[in-house]
Amino acid sequence: MWGGFFDDYHTSFPGIGVMSNYVGREILLVMQDNATAKNIQSAFMNLGFWITVSSDLKSILDLLDNKFFVGAILEQDTPKPGYGLKLAQKIIEVSPLTATYLVSPKPDFPALLQAHRMGLKDFVQLEGEFLPYLVGSVRKAAEELEHSGERDRLLKDMANLHGKFLKQMISLHIKLMESEESARYRDGVPDEELPPCKVLIVDPDATVAEQLRERITETGGWQITHLTWGGEALDFGTEGAFHIALICRSLPDLPGTMVFQTLKSDESDANVFLFDHDQKQAGGLLLFENSVSQELPLQVQDADDLLGRLRDLRRMMDTSYKKKEHLKTFKAQHYDFLQEYQRVQFKMKKVMQGDDKPET
Repeated sequence: MWGGFFDDYHTSFPGIGVMSNYVGREILLVMQDNATAKNIQSAFMNLGFWITVSSDLKSILDLLDNKFFVGAILEQDTPKPGYGLKLAQKIIEVSPLTATYLVSPKPDFPALLQAHRMGLKDFVQLEGEFLPYLVGSVRKAAEELEHSGERDRLLKDMANLHGKFLKQMISLHIKLMESEESARYRDGVPDEELPPCKVLIVDPDATVAEQLRERITETGGWQITHLTWGGEALDFGTEGAFHIALICRSLPDLPGTMVFQTLKSDESDANVFLFDHDQKQAGGLLLFENSVSQELPLQVQDADDLLGRLRDLRRMMDTSYKKKEHLKTFKAQHYDFLQEYQRVQFKMKKVMQGDDKPET
């Protein structure tokens, strides 16, 4: 009876036996092991599908929990009368992508109506030439699932690529701005053209602070604050009122390392250093970025050397600040483009999530 049907399928779809392009090739057939089940199984196997036939409820539930089926064909009264719809509801819950069909050897209008309300693919009566329709419908559902998956993969790849492209645009913009800033620094930038810089010096000896004040001016944007006590420094530091802090290791009231670690742990962009007076060189300092004893110190020869290093830090802070400004500039210059980009990205995510209804 089915020989001509199989011949027609192989003629119409050459090479259909190899279905490697489908997301899934497994079909669940819930039906008693009878001649109809064997015919359905044979028809799908000839098209390259793998079909599992079962009428045992425990086995069926275990299969649904542990495997993905591209299609499920449920006989209405297997494994118990009227149980096909219950299994259909289970499939909707655990595997909404599965194309589910309810079948019955006899007309059953209430079951047909319920299947329609549940969103099943179809209700098929097992009589006459039902098999070509059933096989063709399941095959089409498998193709649609593959196309949907390929679409989602493509949209995801496009979204990732667009994101990388936008990051490259921003990066190139910032690099261009930074190269212009670097050229400006090479030509020499006076203190007056840099952002203000507040320097906190915590040291029982006022020499370092006095020497710096002799070499800089407030009109150049410098502000030197000298404190003697660690407790004062902690109170001052909680206000975040400095950009650079130099903490002497030897303080009269608190360990300098404790003050250093406290100020350094604050969530700020300030540069905090621990220092010792160099006993081998008058006016020299030994700077530490960490308080560990194994750290090699940065040697500062004198007040002029210290001022040069402070200027370098000030320029670095200016560069960091300008980087944030460059990003703001990019957003301002390309506002319309970024708005369109976000709108398209949002729509793509909605499509990939299955919420692709037209916007109202």
